[in-house]
Order: sequence, then C-alpha cells, then structure tokens
Amino acid sequence: MTKRMETLPEGEEIDEAEELIQESDYRWFAENYGRLAGEYEGKFLVIRRKKVLKASETLEEVLEWLKEKRIPPNKVLVEPIAPRSFACIL
Repeated sequence: MTKRMETLPEGEEIDEAEELIQESDYRWFAENYGRLAGEYEGKFLVIRRKKVLKASETLEEVLEWLKEKRIPPNKVLVEPIAPRSFACIL
C-alpha cells in the first residue's frame, strides 16, 4: 500500500490517531470506489470516518464548504470521482 503524504502549513502536524483515520478512510474509498463512482460520478467527495460528508461539482465548492463548516482540510479525505467519459492519455 502506498502511503499518502500531505503537505501541511509549517508547525502543523497530523497526530498518529489522525493519520490512522485518514489511512482507513483512503482504504475504504479505494475498496468502495465502484459503488461510489456509480452514485457520485463527476463529483469531489469529502470523506471522514468512512462516510461521505459532502459531494460537490468542483473542488472550490468543497473548499468553501469546509471553510463554512470550520473543518480543517487536513482532517478529511477529499477525492474526485472521474466521469465515465474521462480519458487519460499516457
């Protein structure tokens, strides 16, 4: 499993418990991607403790919602669900 690294403002840290929550959320997202893709195609998801808290059309909407709710972005997992028509050319 690849460990996901975050960039935090200087002086901020994620404690070990928080890191475990985020790892667990990422595993849950990966394991449930097929079901989530069917329900949230083309959206950005905000996930915390294996629950979708918010689904938005744009990342800007997600960031605004987090700001309104006073949720630090480093306390949630934010992941996109690509539209089915999305193509990646390598």
